[in-house]
Amino acid sequence: MLAWQGYPLLRDFLRDGGIRHVIMMGYAADMCLISTTAGYQNVSKDFNCFVVGDATLATFPANDSPAHATVR
Repeated sequence: MLAWQGYPLLRDFLRDGGIRHVIMMGYAADMCLISTTAGYQNVSKDFNCFVVGDATLATFPANDSPAHATVR
């Protein structure tokens, strides 16, 4: 897995604020919510993460690129 640039700064900011639990939700879960600097793949290593399924949407079909996230 790639070490996302900026994650150590985010991690330290959350830890310094006493954050232990992170609630995640959003659009394009298969891209933005999972694999960004503040995404599940990074944050879940250091914090308790919860994804709110009813407030989350994935592109369909799941894609590795945001080029397919919108209808043309």
